[in-house]
Formats: sequence, structure tokens, C-alpha cells
Amino acid sequence: MPNMLRSWLRSAAGCWGSVSWIFVNLTIPVQERLVAYKQQLAKVPKGSTPDFVFQRGTPYAKAVCFSCGATLQELQHGRCWRCSLAWRLAVGGSIPAERAAVYDGARVVA
Repeated sequence: MPNMLRSWLRSAAGCWGSVSWIFVNLTIPVQERLVAYKQQLAKVPKGSTPDFVFQRGTPYAKAVCFSCGATLQELQHGRCWRCSLAWRLAVGGSIPAERAAVYDGARVVA
């Protein structure tokens, strides 16, 4: 095996810990929300949209994602990036991030 290839393989093997961390901490949480949101979307009448809440009973408070309860980086009402990305994927349309942020910041409290 050429030295350059051997060196590249060693470098790639050293990165596996980082890659697995990214997969577990970023990809899986979004996939869990996506599955839940698709199930919610399937249960509403055609032309309607569910509220896309991952964990029911989550408090509506500043700096807390109202969908899953995760801590937000800013002191505002809204969704975390995982919940925001998952609901946009669930609807299957192209929704600009700026518009989604407005939706994420608004919630009707019954």
C-alpha cells in the first residue's frame, strides 16, 4: 500500500469518533422528530397542518423549545434547530429558513 494511502486511512480512522458523535447527536434527534411529525401530518385532514410538537406538555417559556423542551441559545420563544428542521422536512416543501423562524417564534396557546 502506498504511504500516502496508508496515511490517509490512519487519518480517516482517527476521525471516526467525531463522525460517530455527529451522527448520534445531530442526525438521530432530527430523524426522531421527523418520524413523529410525519405521523402527526398523516392524522390531520388534507389541507391542514398540525402544530408539530415533539413532546406534549412542554412549557411555553422563553429560552425553551416549545416542541421538545431543549434549551434555546437566545432568550426568546421558539423551536430548537432540530425541531425546526424536522417540521420543514415533514411538510416536504421548500420553506426558507427566515420564514420558518417566524413560524417557529409564533405559537397559538389555547
